[in-house]
Amino acid sequence: MICVKQKRLLQVLINILYLNLLIQPVLYILNLTNFITLLPLTHALIVGSVVCMVYALIQEIKTSNSMMAKGILIALSILIVFSLVSLVQFYVKPIVTGRTSFMFGFIAFIILLVYFCIKRVWLLYEQNTKLALYHKLAYNDIMTNAKNRTAFNEKMAQLMNLSTESMALMILDINNLKQVNDQYGHHEGDEMIINTCHCILNAFSEIGEVYRIGGDEFVVLMLNKPENLDIYLSRLEMVIQRFNADHQHPISLAYGCAVGSDQTDIENLFKQADKNMYQCKFDQKAHNGQ
Repeated sequence: MICVKQKRLLQVLINILYLNLLIQPVLYILNLTNFITLLPLTHALIVGSVVCMVYALIQEIKTSNSMMAKGILIALSILIVFSLVSLVQFYVKPIVTGRTSFMFGFIAFIILLVYFCIKRVWLLYEQNTKLALYHKLAYNDIMTNAKNRTAFNEKMAQLMNLSTESMALMILDINNLKQVNDQYGHHEGDEMIINTCHCILNAFSEIGEVYRIGGDEFVVLMLNKPENLDIYLSRLEMVIQRFNADHQHPISLAYGCAVGSDQTDIENLFKQADKNMYQCKFDQKAHNGQ
């Protein structure tokens, strides 16, 4: 807000103007005075109001270097110059009302206010865009566009003291990523990571959040576990099979699932899923004779 520290001064000023607005009609009605007699008083109040507004804006600029306050002060200064010209014309040559001078000043005042308001809105838009970008950089994995380890750690901290009865958690690890990196280069390895993430998102994005918590490791956190998790596991296998049919480097995953209970916290749920994932990886190696 503009001129927060001068709020009391501005409120007193507004009250005085309201009081003047109420008293003058009463005096006219009671025939105690006339418009011409009270006109200098009205002008004096307007001048005093403008002086107070200028003072408040200058103080705001000094304390907060507000760009909006600077804009309003510039617009108000233009209005003041033209208003003074109009006022001088009124008192020096009463026949010439000075309306033209005031209208030019008022139009310039409005145009400048609109300009500075639009500029302010644009600056706020740019700031919000930057904040959204910084948030994405802080909590999203740039390579895969999944949420990153920082986001996962914060979510785990939020869930630390809650029951996991309604939750399920899955940890997935890419098999043979090191071999792909060594034989075909890290570019191909990065492509495998990206494609794997797309497959996981395709299968689980409806029921959970996908996080990349390590180079080749992903987590699917389901706050509301599905009635039949096997349906989604089958979907993942189908998506991977469809991908592998059209690509040189096939995706292979080891994964472990853990379903929560009222006796299990989120940390132990993660440990159980991790344990199951390593058991899956061991079984796969044993099956392949490795």
